[in-house]
Amino acid sequence: MANGQQKAQQYLDAFEAWASTQSDEDFKQIINQGKLHRGEISKAIGCSRSALTQNPKLKRAVERVENE
Repeated sequence: MANGQQKAQQYLDAFEAWASTQSDEDFKQIINQGKLHRGEISKAIGCSRSALTQNPKLKRAVERVENE
């Protein structure tokens, strides 16, 4: 079983792989109140919503995509 740091890295890797397959139009489909819908992201990469806020590297990666 993976420890917390390994899981955090797996989720970051999963997000980056998922984000690289999405077009601008795909991202527009999941915008909610000016931000990407965290629930949709968590479903897509197989993590909890809390992982998107508690994992600093993942949080920054999501924010980076939002700002592009």
